[in-house]
Amino acid sequence: MIDAVGGYGELGEGFTGNVVADFGTVDPALWTTGYSDLTNVFFDDADNQGPLELVLTADAGFSVQLFDFDLGAFGGNRTVSSVRVTNESNVVLFESLGDTIFGNVHSDYTFNSPLEGQSLRITIDQIALGGASDDVALDNVRFGQVVKVSNPVPEPATMLLLGMGIVAM
Repeated sequence: MIDAVGGYGELGEGFTGNVVADFGTVDPALWTTGYSDLTNVFFDDADNQGPLELVLTADAGFSVQLFDFDLGAFGGNRTVSSVRVTNESNVVLFESLGDTIFGNVHSDYTFNSPLEGQSLRITIDQIALGGASDDVALDNVRFGQVVKVSNPVPEPATMLLLGMGIVAM
């Protein structure tokens, strides 16, 4: 789990040494308090410069799984244009439009089953907030990694039938 820019911890998903987190925003920054009820959040300090983004990329042979994340607002409620998660092929895995992020309690984005891909991009489009676009922050990104199964091993019965076929020939 990523707790803003500087924090990292495990929350049941295990060690994720094969996943790199890239804070793809223009001016990523850390703020300690004031974003809803969250602490140590990640936000884009440059107003009107683009969306708030975090990209999780797995090494070859691995996939990254996204379980949930939180958004908070500074100084009151803020309505963002969209909250989106896409994969490495830019396929939208999750999208929510016109969400109000509250200033007193964080918004939780939890998925019934984890979103998975070689790379996952969390994008919060807060550009419509203008000079207050730095008033939305991301925190508590809970993710894990899994080994991709590229060549499944045949079950023993299949191997036995294959062997018997070769002998019969």
